[in-house]
Amino acid sequence: MALSCKKFGGTSVQDLDRIRAVAERIRNTRAEGHQLGGCSFRAQRRH
Repeated sequence: MALSCKKFGGTSVQDLDRIRAVAERIRNTRAEGHQLGGCSFRAQRRH
């Protein structure tokens, strides 16, 4: 078992489909038995 730290931001969390893809990556990492730490940053859009 390894400790993995992942950072998600920008286009990787820009819409629901991409957020779901990130969640799938997290599930897969945990299913492999790894511990996981992570963070997500989502910038606010300015109009």
